[in-house]
Amino acid sequence: MRRLFLRVTFLLLIITAISWLFNDSLPIKDHLLSKKERTIGAQAKEINTLLVGASPVYRSFDPAQLDSLINSAGIQTTTFNFGIQGMALLETEYILEKYLFPQLPNLKLLILESKLFDPLDKIDNFMSWRMVRFHDFKRTVDAVSAILDTDTTNMVKYSKIQTRIRLFTKRSYLAGEGKGVLKSLLNHISPGKSKHNAPPTYNGFRALDTETQSTYTKRKNNFHLPENIMQFHTEVAKDINSDLSQPEDYPGQQIAIHTMHNIAQECQKRGIMFIVLATPGKSKKEKRNYVLNKLQLISPGTIIIRMDSPLKYPAFYQVENRYDAGHLNQKGARIATRELANLLIPLLSDHSGFRDISKPDIPGFSDSDYPNSQYLAQ
Repeated sequence: MRRLFLRVTFLLLIITAISWLFNDSLPIKDHLLSKKERTIGAQAKEINTLLVGASPVYRSFDPAQLDSLINSAGIQTTTFNFGIQGMALLETEYILEKYLFPQLPNLKLLILESKLFDPLDKIDNFMSWRMVRFHDFKRTVDAVSAILDTDTTNMVKYSKIQTRIRLFTKRSYLAGEGKGVLKSLLNHISPGKSKHNAPPTYNGFRALDTETQSTYTKRKNNFHLPENIMQFHTEVAKDINSDLSQPEDYPGQQIAIHTMHNIAQECQKRGIMFIVLATPGKSKKEKRNYVLNKLQLISPGTIIIRMDSPLKYPAFYQVENRYDAGHLNQKGARIATRELANLLIPLLSDHSGFRDISKPDIPGFSDSDYPNSQYLAQ
């Protein structure tokens, strides 16, 4: 199997060398992603705190409310919500490396969702533009390495590796297709230079309640059917009863561990405080526990905030605070944002990059409120 990995790596090196001769970036074709990348460019110097993840981040945490609560405690934050629906961890790493880290000189805190979502689990996402875009050489090699580290059969490994290589090959073709390179460069939207930039007040958050498309309305209505509510509560009960035993190994877990570790190392190099956030909702908690425990072993300095406990946060799992089984509504988002602020204040109060020394000390918090363990709010 290691020989197969070497052969695959050699093939990827040849393909990527050809693509690098032309262009290593692809134009932005996703409206929300484009809007957020442009906004980041326009607000680059002000932003010092970044929330990144999939839709549970996008729909659950309001930077305006978060900053107001934290700033009132004498800690200055300017937060942007870079949550994107269906965001995979490899895509997150790609965007951080190519766009966010280079453009945010004053970034001091990165809060990353520990979502174990793999877009390739849904067939509709295969060969979609977003999947192709982030499968550059580095992400493809990392994914292949993680797949080889799993305990699944060689046939499963071969199938998973084949998919990643097809995505990488498609990306290399698009980036180095001769005349298409010029078109790619001309169509590329440089953040902050578009005539259609998002308004300066845009902070990346939008509650699901404010969406008007029929698909969102249908999702909300279906969730409130009695049988679906009962199913949701059954799944929540499974989360409560799950233990820390190791579940069956699968590539998505290994990719998540590798990717979060890579991001943690990059944050350490850049002097950025790194927090992994377990968001409220259906979590397949035993798998999340496994990944976060492994991450703690290889990245002991990583702070992990758990907001996925139905016992500690029952409000997140009440139907009146949810839009559907996977997302909070606007009311739930306000509760989640307030709780996140309460967890962040003690952490940031000791960080010199955030402290506003012109304001008085924060009352009501002590070192004993949070143990030495990096796990918070379990």
